[in-house]
Amino acid sequence: MPVLIWFRQRGFVFWFSAFLVLLTIGTLIGMLAFIGESQDNISFSFLKAKPDLSLSITASPQTAERNGSLVYTVVVTNEGPGEAKKIVVDTTLPNGVTFTSAEPADPACFESEGIVNCRLGAIDTTESVKATISVTVDESAPQALVTTAVVQTSLPDSDASNDTATVSTPVK
Repeated sequence: MPVLIWFRQRGFVFWFSAFLVLLTIGTLIGMLAFIGESQDNISFSFLKAKPDLSLSITASPQTAERNGSLVYTVVVTNEGPGEAKKIVVDTTLPNGVTFTSAEPADPACFESEGIVNCRLGAIDTTESVKATISVTVDESAPQALVTTAVVQTSLPDSDASNDTATVSTPVK
């Protein structure tokens, strides 16, 4: 039969079972001994908050002219909650344009076979980063220039539905 321990404080009587107290203390000591013996097998994982990148692309002027200049502005915004690192935007240029330049300049942005690749670094939550791509509209350009950009980051994006943007620019 367990020994009952009691004490009185401010008119209340508290009863404790010495058996339960000893059982609890013994369990804690056993747990600590188990952890101490198997510490080589314990690993901790920290979950990083994933970023949510959103992407937009615009063209200026809104209507392109043959043999004229056209500037695409690509904006990446981190909607959070985590920091986005190693941001890369690939913008596929349409047939009917010739690449002129990009900002930030090479090596951050470069063109290869009609795709402009921009490595834009890291941005914190609610911050944005942009790239501009300048092209010349060819004489043989179609009636509409459709340009698509896609953003990626080193961590999985929590909402991939806003990682692609497209702009259609009429040509006169």
